[in-house]
Amino acid sequence: VNNIPDLVWMKNRALQYLFINRSLEIFCGITGEAIYGTGNIPCLHPDRKDACLRHDMDVIKMGITTRHEEMLIGCNGQEHLVDCVRMPIADESGAIIGIVGICHDITEQKRKEKELQAKLDAITRTVEEKSDELAGVTAELQIRKSDLERKHAELESVRQQVTDNRNALSTLARNMENIHRETEHQILVEIRKILVPIIQRLRNSKGSGSSSNDINLLATFLEDQTSRLSGNTRIIFSLSPAELQIASMIKNGMNSEEIAAHLHVSVNTIKTHRKNIRRKLNL
Repeated sequence: VNNIPDLVWMKNRALQYLFINRSLEIFCGITGEAIYGTGNIPCLHPDRKDACLRHDMDVIKMGITTRHEEMLIGCNGQEHLVDCVRMPIADESGAIIGIVGICHDITEQKRKEKELQAKLDAITRTVEEKSDELAGVTAELQIRKSDLERKHAELESVRQQVTDNRNALSTLARNMENIHRETEHQILVEIRKILVPIIQRLRNSKGSGSSSNDINLLATFLEDQTSRLSGNTRIIFSLSPAELQIASMIKNGMNSEEIAAHLHVSVNTIKTHRKNIRRKLNL
């Protein structure tokens, strides 16, 4: 007991000191003989004497082990916080005849705990501050994300409108091209059906000798003008009026028998015309 650093003491049932170890003698700056038979020890803190007396009496009366933190004053005047354990001493019959106490100095431990707690509190405050900053940044990022999503949706809407407009323009351009080609075709057909036969009749008329040059000039002019509208002008001019009429009926889905019945001619005649049409159109 005299070789351990903890402070050890023993009291009788009357709470008079019977023993203190060497560590407690050095701590208080006294010898055991100076306090044996008394209940006072100079190292007790004045504010803790009554509490220490109550703890001693609890052990004697209830026969229990108690543990409390107590403040002691060393011989150098410095305060020391100790962890004090009190245990009852019983005789052979079990009667409580005294108590033994062991006090472990926890001053340095408590100091380190306070320093650690202070550091922990500082870290906690820093974390809370950073958490607040992070929450603010997160909220700002969320706002920017929502704004970007909204702008992206608007951009997608504009892109879709552009695509729809481009498709509409493409469809319109194709329709206009089809109308243009169809108009050219109708012009060529009308020229072939109306003007060419007239020019042919003028050429074949008996009184056209003096006007033959004018008629040929007119035919050449019409061919030149219509050739500007379509590359198929020469092909259309190569068909006779009957062949042109039959080609139009074929385009409308009529077969040879239906065309022959419609024109009141034989099927063989229609087949001959179709053969000539294929040859002239290189089909």
